Amino acid sequence: MKSLLNRWLVVAVLVILFVGMTATLLIALQEDQHMRDQLLTKARLADVGIDPHRVAALSGTLSDLSSSDYHVLAL
Repeated sequence: MKSLLNRWLVVAVLVILFVGMTATLLIALQEDQHMRDQLLTKARLADVGIDPHRVAALSGTLSDLSSSDYHVLAL
């Protein structure tokens, strides 16, 4: 009788662990997708306000810091 109870207890604990791990994984995947969607939305919004010609005019050196194109983009 005690052995049967122990088996059911072990099975119940294993089921609870499995369900918990599965739920955690699904929630993590859902949150990952949500965060990716937010990042894409923010990137698209940033893209609207950036003039590609001003970015192309930059050289990636310290001299860019005095460039009017850099100052316009930095705002």
